[in-house]
Amino acid sequence: MSLVKTTIIGTGQFNCPHCGVERTYDHQRLQKYKSLLFIPLRPEGDPWELIACQICGKSYNLDVLQFKPTKPQKDANRRNNRRQFLPK
Repeated sequence: MSLVKTTIIGTGQFNCPHCGVERTYDHQRLQKYKSLLFIPLRPEGDPWELIACQICGKSYNLDVLQFKPTKPQKDANRRNNRRQFLPK
C-alpha cells in the first residue's frame, strides 16, 4: 500500500486560471511512501511539486506562476466573478 505525504513549502499570490483572478496559493511538495498498515516505511520514487489555489482547491504545475492574463482577460474575469454573487 502507498501513502502520499503533502508538505507546504511556501505561499504567495498568483493568477488562478480556474478562479480567473489573483488568489493566494500553497506551494506543495508531495512524496509517495510505501506503507504497512498505514504506517509510512520508506519513500517511493521522487517527490513532485504543485501549486494549489487556497480558494478553489485546484492544483497546477509550477508553470502556472508564469501565467499573466492580458487586460481584456482580467476585465472579463472580474465581470464573471462579480456575476456569481449577484442575486438571480
